[in-house]
Amino acid sequence: MPRLEIDIIITVVLTVVLVVLSYFLGLQSVYFKLQLNPIIMQIFGTLLGLSIASFGIVATLIPNLPKKILEHDLMNIILHRFLILIKAEVLVLGLGFFIFLFSGEISLPLILLQVALSYFSFISIFYAGLYIYYIFKYVVSHPRREAGAP
Repeated sequence: MPRLEIDIIITVVLTVVLVVLSYFLGLQSVYFKLQLNPIIMQIFGTLLGLSIASFGIVATLIPNLPKKILEHDLMNIILHRFLILIKAEVLVLGLGFFIFLFSGEISLPLILLQVALSYFSFISIFYAGLYIYYIFKYVVSHPRREAGAP
């Protein structure tokens, strides 16, 4: 059974490893040369909208799910993961605006933080999709009641 704490730790460790690798492979020169900030902001603006829509779909399914499924720990994990994902995407967009405002040396830590949150968001998207798969698999394996049956 997946646990949110372990998944968050795995996500943070993978994010740190990817940021360190990116830094030593020259991320900052590529970032400035290709002007990646507007591209990242467009991507994460779209991902934020998709994440909110996905969260809305999951939230609208909640009243129709049986009580046994709603009491399952996986539902709580899914809702928390979506909230973490949406917060990370909002932070990526916010940092993108700050990077537009600041230039020079102060922007490098902001760029690394934006890249770290980007990696964190992409890994969180994977986990959110995996959790939704688990809950739908659980729903399908759960016996269905016939219409009108008590």
